[in-house]
Amino acid sequence: MKEHNDNEYKDEENKFDINNEDVIENYYLENDFEPEDEIRLDESDSEFEFEPRDEREYRSLKKSRRGKSHYHNVRKELNEYLDSILKNYPENIREDKILSMNKLANKFDVSKPFVIDFLNKYIKLRYTKQEMMRIKKDLWPQGSLVNKIKREKFYQILHEYIKNYPNDISKIPSLQDFADMINVERNTITNWIEKYLLREFGSEESAIRFKEIWTNRQGGQDVRLKYEKLQNFIRNRRGTLLTSKEQFDSMKFPSQQHIEIVCEENHTFSPQILHILYHNQWCPTCKEYFCQKITRLYMEAIFDAEFSETSLKNAYGLSAEEGGQLRWDGYNNKVSVKGEIFKISFEYDGLQHDRWPNWIHKSWEDFKKQQENDQKKNVIAGLSDYNTVVIRLKEINGFNKKTINTFQTEILKQFNEQTGIKCPFNYDLDYDPFTDSLKLKKGGLDNFLG
Repeated sequence: MKEHNDNEYKDEENKFDINNEDVIENYYLENDFEPEDEIRLDESDSEFEFEPRDEREYRSLKKSRRGKSHYHNVRKELNEYLDSILKNYPENIREDKILSMNKLANKFDVSKPFVIDFLNKYIKLRYTKQEMMRIKKDLWPQGSLVNKIKREKFYQILHEYIKNYPNDISKIPSLQDFADMINVERNTITNWIEKYLLREFGSEESAIRFKEIWTNRQGGQDVRLKYEKLQNFIRNRRGTLLTSKEQFDSMKFPSQQHIEIVCEENHTFSPQILHILYHNQWCPTCKEYFCQKITRLYMEAIFDAEFSETSLKNAYGLSAEEGGQLRWDGYNNKVSVKGEIFKISFEYDGLQHDRWPNWIHKSWEDFKKQQENDQKKNVIAGLSDYNTVVIRLKEINGFNKKTINTFQTEILKQFNEQTGIKCPFNYDLDYDPFTDSLKLKKGGLDNFLG
C-alpha cells in the first residue's frame, strides 16, 4: 500500500475563511446547549455512545475557559461559518471549505455533540426537512476515509477528462469504466459526477453536460454494451438469451430495454438489461434458488468445505417417520474450525416459509406444514446425537437478492452465537455475477492505491 502523502491533502483548518460581510449583524442562533451538557464521543464508534467526562477534568476546564461567554462566541462563529458555506447551496459549494465535525469541534474548543446539535438547529431553521437531510448527506456524509480519498482522487481524474467536452467526448470513459478504474460501484461514480458538475457548472449546465457525455451516447457503438458480453453474462448464470443479435443491435439505449431469457429451470422471463447487469435480478421463479446458491458459495468459502443438499436420512440415518425425508439446503458433518470438528447445515428460507398467502403453498394447511417441518429440523439438529450448527438466512429478515453481500457477516455472526467461536475468516467477499463466483470486495484502500 502506498504511503499516504499528507502534503497532498492540505490541513482544512488553514483553508477556513469567512467573509464577514456576508454575516447578518446582531443575529445569534439560540441554542440551549450549555457547559453542563458537555459530553465526550468515542470517535471510533459509528453511532453516538456517550460517556461522562472525568469530573475533576470537567470542573477544571469549566473554571478555566468554559463560561457562558465562550459558548455564546462559539455559536456566533459557527453561525457565520455556516452562513458563508451555505450561502449559494447547492451551487458553488467548495468542498475544501467544509470542515469535518471533529475539526469544527477542535477549532472552536467544544465537543463534537455540541457542533452536531448546533448544525441540526441551524439547518432546521432555514430549510425544509428534505433539504436538511440532503445538506447533511452532501456536506457531512458518514462515509469512510477510504471513500473520501477515492473521491478526491477521482475528481482530479475527472477534471482532466472533462476537458475533452464537447469536441472529443469519446475519450471520456463510461460510468462503468470509471467505476472499474476507481474500484467503486457504478452508482457511486454517478453520484460523484453529478456533484462535481453541479459544483463546477451550476444546475442547468451540469444537467446538459451529463446528458451529452453519458446519457445520450449510451446508444453509441463506442461505449454501448456488446451482445456477446451480455450473452456470456447470462450463460454464466446458466441461462439462455432468447433475444436475437439483430433485435439487440436495433435498441437505441440497450441498458433500458427488456430482453427475453430462459433460465436453467426452463422459466422464461423479460427483465430490463440494467437490472440484470447491476442489480442482481434474475428469474423471479428461481429467486429463492439464487439466494440459496449464494448462501452455499459463502458457506463453502468461509468454512472451506463442501455443502451439498442432503436429506436428514443421509445426514443422520433417520427413517421417514422420524423426519428422514426432510432436507438441508446444505450439510457437512466434518467441518474443522480452530481444531474442532462440527456438523454444520444451512437453510435459505424464502418468504413462503413465513408469510401467507404466498406463491408456493396452495392452502393454509400446506403453509402450516412447511412451518412444522422447519421447526422439526431445528429440533432434530439440537438433539445431542446430531448436535448440528444450523445457519438459517430468512428473506423476511431482509436477506434477499438485493442484500446478498450481507450474507457473509450474518453467517459468521450465527456461527459465533451458536458455538462461542469466532471463525478465523478474514476476507471480505462480494458476489460477482459476471463470473458467478465470490471475489474480494471492491473498495479496499490497498486495491485503490496499489
